[in-house]
Amino acid sequence: MNPSSLPLVRLNDTGYKAWENHRNTFGEECIAETPSGIEPGATVSVICPSGHFAGIGYFNRLSRLPLRLLSREAMFPDREFWINSIQSALMFRHRFYTSDESFRIVFGEADQIPGLIVDKFGSVLSVQVTTAGIERHQEVILDVLEELLHPEGIFLSCDCLPRKKEGLPLYRRVARGEVRESFFAPVDGVIHAIDCLHGHKTGFFLDHRLNRHWTAELCKGKQVLDLFSYSGAFGIRAALHQAEHVLCVDIFEPALTLGRTTARFHDIESLIEFKRAEAFAFLNDPSNNESWDVIFLDPPSFVRGNRRAQRNQANYRKIAFLALNALAPGGILVTSCCSFHVSRTDFIKITENAFIQKNRDCRIFRIGSQSPDHPILPSVEGTDYLKCLFTAADN
Repeated sequence: MNPSSLPLVRLNDTGYKAWENHRNTFGEECIAETPSGIEPGATVSVICPSGHFAGIGYFNRLSRLPLRLLSREAMFPDREFWINSIQSALMFRHRFYTSDESFRIVFGEADQIPGLIVDKFGSVLSVQVTTAGIERHQEVILDVLEELLHPEGIFLSCDCLPRKKEGLPLYRRVARGEVRESFFAPVDGVIHAIDCLHGHKTGFFLDHRLNRHWTAELCKGKQVLDLFSYSGAFGIRAALHQAEHVLCVDIFEPALTLGRTTARFHDIESLIEFKRAEAFAFLNDPSNNESWDVIFLDPPSFVRGNRRAQRNQANYRKIAFLALNALAPGGILVTSCCSFHVSRTDFIKITENAFIQKNRDCRIFRIGSQSPDHPILPSVEGTDYLKCLFTAADN
């Protein structure tokens, strides 16, 4: 298809500067002219202020980021385009993971496919479509995933809130093949029970894999607390690394059930306990007066927008402060933040302030980030989101 036959979106000077800096998503402030009367997510040709061709993308005026670029070349998003794009993302992951492992295959903007997430859990794919532009190509994308990966089944985890802003329905369903309600899959050599239908996001969180491994290596013979544990991905690994006792705490009972199933699979039920509780309430409850040698703290994003960033950063300070109440002298607190609105520098300062409030010395001995299947695209700040601080409290 000739790009000139597509509806045209013209960038303004701000948008052109963003384009020069290799951005692939553009807000209204970047756009000079938009097509009228096209459906949400329609494919468009993007031009510079001068009128020169800038790429092919899709446009949805309902979206917070109405323009998203798929290619800087004159390539219409047909079957061949999706084969090349997904194959490229897959080849990058194969630098780090074997084909029978679990890993994120496509990470949206970081793989030049804004609006698409694909996670592989063993022989099952869990796909998250967040934009109208990708939704229009959903069936051919599923065809390509089947052709390249031959999964037992493909699950669509399409109930995230950004879809509402795109004017899309929310749903979770099996799209291709067979996906059992609960199944086992390997993650870095550890078998986990996974439930795409009832789970959060795509069903399992893969981004902390290195941080879990590094922390678990410190847990031999220790009393370990895993807060906001979900299905106990860290807690299970800590128990397998010969922790004396592990307690996983989460508010979401279906995830804790998965954790118990995983513990039963590995025959470590005597070492690990799963408790349903809200983390703040658990730490504030005077009856929970145990002291822990290692605490792994992985809260959900407390900050979801720039306007609320400063106000809601206090929640990270509060949960770290409460965790320090439960941390034994000489203990290790591993605390994380998954909001890209909070910078790494700010998160270090927040954590330090919690230590100061407790009159404890804060020594950071490792700073972790997301695993390599969640690569960072420097030009897109949202792809650099996970901060993980390994701190030692010597007093």
